[in-house]
Amino acid sequence: MMNINFLRKFKLKSRITFFLVLGIVIFTFIIIFLSRIFSVYIIQKYYYKHLKDIHSDIQEGIYMLLTNVNLSSVRLLQNQNIYDLLSNDKLSYYDKKKKLISYLNSLSINNYIGDIVIITKKGEIFNYNTKLNPLSFVTKDLLSQIEDRKNLFVWGPIIKDNQNNYLVLGKRYYNFYTSQYLGYLLMLIDENSIANICNKSKSSDIVSTLVIDQQNKIISHPESKYVGSIIFENWLLDSKKELSYSLRTIDKRQFLVAISRPTENLERLNCRWFIVSLLPLSNLKDQLTKINVVIIWLVLITLILCVIIAIKAASLLTNPIRFLLNRINSIGQTKNVKPYIYKNLHDEIWELELAFEEMTKRISNLVETINHDMEKQRELELTALQSQINPHFLYNTLDAIAWIAKIKRQPEIENIVMALAKFYRISLHRGEKYIRLSDEIELVKNFVAIEKIRFPNKFDIKFEIAPETINMKILKFTVQPLVENSIKHGILPKKEKGLIIVKSMLVNEDLHIEVSDNGVGFDPSELDNLSKNSKGGYGLKNVDERLKIEYGKEYGLFISSEKNKGTTILIKVKARNE
Repeated sequence: MMNINFLRKFKLKSRITFFLVLGIVIFTFIIIFLSRIFSVYIIQKYYYKHLKDIHSDIQEGIYMLLTNVNLSSVRLLQNQNIYDLLSNDKLSYYDKKKKLISYLNSLSINNYIGDIVIITKKGEIFNYNTKLNPLSFVTKDLLSQIEDRKNLFVWGPIIKDNQNNYLVLGKRYYNFYTSQYLGYLLMLIDENSIANICNKSKSSDIVSTLVIDQQNKIISHPESKYVGSIIFENWLLDSKKELSYSLRTIDKRQFLVAISRPTENLERLNCRWFIVSLLPLSNLKDQLTKINVVIIWLVLITLILCVIIAIKAASLLTNPIRFLLNRINSIGQTKNVKPYIYKNLHDEIWELELAFEEMTKRISNLVETINHDMEKQRELELTALQSQINPHFLYNTLDAIAWIAKIKRQPEIENIVMALAKFYRISLHRGEKYIRLSDEIELVKNFVAIEKIRFPNKFDIKFEIAPETINMKILKFTVQPLVENSIKHGILPKKEKGLIIVKSMLVNEDLHIEVSDNGVGFDPSELDNLSKNSKGGYGLKNVDERLKIEYGKEYGLFISSEKNKGTTILIKVKARNE
């Protein structure tokens, strides 16, 4: 209430402008907030698809690389010259090594294979790249793993040689044709070949992509010094999806980290490598900031335009109201009020102006009518004073007629006149609206006495009035119209003699009066027609409406009837003693 009163201190134009501007400002901030969220969503969705494509290309490249390595190993296993050379006991170790290098050179080994090492069952070790020392990475543990995996590749340690890093890939060496076990075959893959695959697939300098194995050891990194080390612990535990996202802190910097699990093709090659991409969150925020700056500028320009439009709109809305206010103020000050100037606009203000025009016409007519009625009322009051009749004159006249009938020995005339006198005495009852239930019952009895003279031996009436209800006050003419209705519509159409029963009782805080008869009854669908008294008396509908107006909608008449069985009408009113 205080807020409304406070706002009403300002002009309507100021209020409209204020709420329009307030709505625009709130809407603007909502737009900025939602735009930021939407921008983050769009960028993340873009990078999600972008990184997913990158990871897919890298995984496909690694798969092709390992497939070529596998094909190279098959070519070695199928070379009969190497079998013969290794099994020739007449040649010395150095001669075998020299000839083996010559054979391998003739096979055109791919440049991504840094070295090939063959270890015989006798323990002889032959390697293709003489710069690397096989003893530094050939261990019993590695050979034991190769034995366990039988014909599948096993990944060994990462070998560092100056600026180069090599991944050891080993399997059992056997005769391809006879399956004779000959020893072990180790192939060293140059890590640069994997790094080249990652760099070739990467299309942005802000994203760093690396490869990590199951033990969180780095297989490939944009900076070769990190290869073979573990700098991201327990990262892979959260990567249960094909591509998962998370925020990580590295060297006090936040990164959006995307991790892809190894594909089924790589799993079949015993290559369980994870592709990891790092997107610095600062770069993402920089892009969001640029977008937000553009949005803010657009919103500010839009806000200024909207405020100008709001002020103009407020003026357009209030001008007709101001004009109407001036016309209202002119009433009583001038006889000639200008007609409204807005024609056929059909908005609310136009309708208000029409209503105002109609109101002024009615006020003028009412003023004339009141002046005329006041003059006429003076004449009627004078006439009423001259012709006022005392109700006791009617009672005394009826009493005189009754005494004459008694003297002339006319009991029927005496009875009907006395009943009529009592009826009018109670019905007039000094003009009071409420009477006691006992008076209403007396009124009914006098009415019934007249009706019995009119229709002798046609009906009987029985009263069952609870003692505690005798002095209860009810509306005058509540029970009598119901008894009249029972006689007229229920008993008279019946051939046999009828019976009417009037009961009263207290139910909680309500007074119930029941009028029932054993007349012809009626169909409830005919109630509207039956409730109208054709001779201008009180009908059922009239009684019901009076009770509802006086006591409330939950009170009134409740009628139940059935043809040839009778009718029961319940009067429900508030119990009152005053």
